[in-house]
Amino acid sequence: MVPSWVPEAAIRYLAHTEDGHSIRALARLGGCHASTVLRQIRRVENRRDDVLVDEALRGLGRLVAETDVDPKQQEADTMTIQHQFDTDILPDAATLRREARRILRRMCEPGAVLAVAVDMEKAVVVRDAPGGTSDDRLAVLDRAVAQAMALKDWIACAAPGRVSRYTITSAGRSALNRLLVATPAGAAPEAGLAEAASGFVHIDEARGGARTAPGPDGAGCG
Repeated sequence: MVPSWVPEAAIRYLAHTEDGHSIRALARLGGCHASTVLRQIRRVENRRDDVLVDEALRGLGRLVAETDVDPKQQEADTMTIQHQFDTDILPDAATLRREARRILRRMCEPGAVLAVAVDMEKAVVVRDAPGGTSDDRLAVLDRAVAQAMALKDWIACAAPGRVSRYTITSAGRSALNRLLVATPAGAAPEAGLAEAASGFVHIDEARGGARTAPGPDGAGCG
């Protein structure tokens, strides 16, 4: 199944491109207009030039293919999009929460960038010195964590290359602010990182009414 922090747009993108579910069917499930789903899918596709985003989607796509269900086996208005994703491929919500708090804080420092190369198993946060050289290593993280942060648009790369350098985005700063605020007892978990009750997000219409589980950014079909 899709880890609950995966953005709703990415879930729909995979359902459309890997499983062949139509945009109209996905819109019906989400209770929104087809143009909304189309915009989401196009935006995800346009982000595949980002190496980390592309890696995250390819990894999720392979897992979709391994557990693919023929959409013809179910009627569009009663179908359930639920895939058994190997949670070792991408971090779980607790790991992402912990690592994002650590890494995004370092990326807020002056000159800090996250660097990743094709042959690097890990990603590193360094402080770029004048002239474009990196002279100070601030943190090391698993590449999968970096992929998750890129997929959630918390980090972005303006100029991909042999070594791609990412900076924190406004969405990343907002996420960090949420992470740094202690959750009061009995309050709802941090937006965007909480696991669903089952630990996963899915789109289900089994009860006869369109329902979309809330996306990791609180976004559905708005």
